[in-house]
Amino acid sequence: MKRIERLRSWFDEDRSSFFGVLFDIDGTLVRGGKVLSGSSELIADLDGHHVPYLLVTNDANHSHAEKAAALRAAGLSIPHDRIVSAGDVIAETVHERNLLGRRVFVMGDLGSPDYAVEAGLEVTRDIGKLDGCVGVIVGEENYDWQPTFNAVVNFFIKHPDAPFVVPNPDVYWPDSHGTIAIGAGGKARFIVSVLEDYGITVTPEYLGKPYGAVFAYGRTRLAEARGREPRSTERIVMVGDSLKGDILGANRAGFVSVLMPTGITTPGQLEALAPDSPLRPALFAEAL
Repeated sequence: MKRIERLRSWFDEDRSSFFGVLFDIDGTLVRGGKVLSGSSELIADLDGHHVPYLLVTNDANHSHAEKAAALRAAGLSIPHDRIVSAGDVIAETVHERNLLGRRVFVMGDLGSPDYAVEAGLEVTRDIGKLDGCVGVIVGEENYDWQPTFNAVVNFFIKHPDAPFVVPNPDVYWPDSHGTIAIGAGGKARFIVSVLEDYGITVTPEYLGKPYGAVFAYGRTRLAEARGREPRSTERIVMVGDSLKGDILGANRAGFVSVLMPTGITTPGQLEALAPDSPLRPALFAEAL
């Protein structure tokens, strides 16, 4: 693991070798509703040198426009089309599984506009219509867990091979009160554990970080921005603050992983990593 003082200076050293950059958002470019020092300057530098970049988030509960508005309020101006959500990858799943126009049951919210609807699915949140659905997508918040969980568990007992799509694999997320809230990934894992205890095996399809789907989607978007595929000498860089999300996913995808010291990962955790750990970043940047 190489240590660098400033990420921007590292980019300047050999900018021509970078095909594109993926950024985590919360804890990397902004934190606590405020832009982190150096974020705006780094983004402006990438824009000025025509290096494509995307902001990648597991948040499937807010549209690109909503996320861009939150970033502007924090002091960082990013075009909404530079934002990639795990919710975007639902469209890839629809294409791969030939689900266009089919009805799915969605637990909770999936942004406004709804990512599942945008992907070409017919969406219902009516438990009474669940048996007529081809699969289930786990959204975020704003639903009555107990009857929904019961209905979904019994659906998969009848249809164990039906798609169980989880855009946001996060088990929990830090809320604004300094505590944590259970994420979509945590809810999906609970349902899977109940089914497993009952003797039914259901394998969720996780789309967000650290899983490969969102990284593959990000790579495709960068290639579209370039108008070509990366050459063997060009690198895709993933910058984030989470070892288990950003760094692990980037390493699996073959990207250059860069860890930012924002507090999620402690120095002790970093030093404890084995040299061959899949959580070990290629670089550790002291600042943007």
